[in-house]
Amino acid sequence: MPKETRNSEDEIQKAVKAYHERKNPKIAPLAREFSVSYSTLYARIHGRKTHSDRTDLTKTLNPIQEKALVSWVKLLDSSLIQPTPEEIESSANWLLQQAGASFTVGHNWVYRFIKRLPPNISYHTQKPKEKARMDSENLESLSLWFYHFSTVIKQHEFLPHEIYNWDETGYQIGQGKPRKVVSSRITSNIATGGLAESITGIKCIAADGWVMLPWFLVKGSRQMEEWYTKISIPDFRIKPTPKGWVDDETAFEWLCCFHEATKDRIQKNRPRLLLMDNHPSHTTLEFTTYCTEKNIIPIWFLPHTTHLCQPLDGQAFQCLKHYFRKANNEVVMWGGSASQKRDFFRMIGNIRRDAFTQRTIRSSFSSRGIYPLDPEMILGPLRAQINDTPVLSIINTPSPPPELHSSATNSPPDTIIRVKKLNDKLLSDLTELTELSKRMQRYIRRSIDANLLLSQRLEICEASLKKSQSHKSVANTPKNRRSVLNAGPVALSPAMANRLIKRRQDTEDKKLQRQQAKHAKELELEQRAQLARDAAENEREARLAARDSGGANWYIDTTGVYR
Repeated sequence: MPKETRNSEDEIQKAVKAYHERKNPKIAPLAREFSVSYSTLYARIHGRKTHSDRTDLTKTLNPIQEKALVSWVKLLDSSLIQPTPEEIESSANWLLQQAGASFTVGHNWVYRFIKRLPPNISYHTQKPKEKARMDSENLESLSLWFYHFSTVIKQHEFLPHEIYNWDETGYQIGQGKPRKVVSSRITSNIATGGLAESITGIKCIAADGWVMLPWFLVKGSRQMEEWYTKISIPDFRIKPTPKGWVDDETAFEWLCCFHEATKDRIQKNRPRLLLMDNHPSHTTLEFTTYCTEKNIIPIWFLPHTTHLCQPLDGQAFQCLKHYFRKANNEVVMWGGSASQKRDFFRMIGNIRRDAFTQRTIRSSFSSRGIYPLDPEMILGPLRAQINDTPVLSIINTPSPPPELHSSATNSPPDTIIRVKKLNDKLLSDLTELTELSKRMQRYIRRSIDANLLLSQRLEICEASLKKSQSHKSVANTPKNRRSVLNAGPVALSPAMANRLIKRRQDTEDKKLQRQQAKHAKELELEQRAQLARDAAENEREARLAARDSGGANWYIDTTGVYR
């Protein structure tokens, strides 16, 4: 700010202060006394802010929202994932929607936003290229990815129980596998349970051999009671989705469950490393914001490289599919059924127990060079296939020190820890200073900005979690099949589902008891009326008999009854 402007602002502040302290002041004399503009002083007294404090109404996103969006772009770029303008526009509209705005960004807004990105992030076109050339560059891309991964591992000194990998896999219900048999008849085929629709399973493993309880996604919108009868896993999750696949809502809901399942496995303030593929549901702003809040470091594999780098895509899923198809063969051979979802949920517990052993899981991480860290497990075979290909040398390369920008001390903190440090400085100054200083004002302003940013992120995550848990089923119950009462398309554990089933059964039992009591009462009244009618009929027959015998005088009264 120029010196003349700063002095003018000081005079305006003094004039505003004098206006509020004096009794019945006039604005014009105050303006002349402090040598300031009458219109400026009048506007400032009536609430108008300075130019530096006003919000730029020409920008669609406020500074906090734009900073969050830039951080999301940088996070994806550091993982070698290039977001498109459409994805950036979608994330910006999501921020506006969460803030309660009734409008969206314009068609050209995203291109103006791209121009405001840091100079090292450019907007360019990706063109198709021949497979041979792509293979050559793929080695360089994998080398760069392993360099980034190695840097993160060395920077945080991750232990095996802090490194996780999650992915989805599909199960074709009833699918068998070829096998060797002994028989007097030569048959080339084996009966299967009949190929039904598929089920998506979500698995998560750790480098120390730990396995997270699985999630299963089924196509539909209702929870069926038969899925939870005779189950072999005590606490898995079943979630109906429109297509039976992972979507943005399901990925975020699973991430919340992952945090709850792993937060007690690590020491306080220690980060967790989460490896995954770059499916769009794994790279949303909502997903990455929650990771930042919970100190989870996400790393995405490069496109089309999960078969090389991802631990789950190796021995883990191979063993799982082997035991799954083998179990289907055995069930069908002995006359059982393996073609229904209830059959799948009944068998999957034992299949998972046999497939996901600690030895298999640890071997899955080591064979991919993830833990222990050994990029040559993947890069070596690729390098041997390509001659004279320049490769980045990454082994034993020291991690570069983090760069500190000159504006780092002036930008608002973006984590709870930094907010706490800032508040500690503020409290320290409050105890030492007797009046409010300029530095104190900066600290307060930065603390307010940080609290606003973190509060907004937390509110977004809580609202999304409540939304994912509030879906209810509106379809009618199918014939001869019951759906879980009020379950809807949410992930349920057997314990939760059985509580809902028992609640429905208790309600129906009480209703049946009321109906039985009402029926018993009506039957009792009918029996009493029948007894009264029988008594009257017996009395009438007795009098008729007496008349016919002549043993008694009788007559007919006015009602027609023999007396």
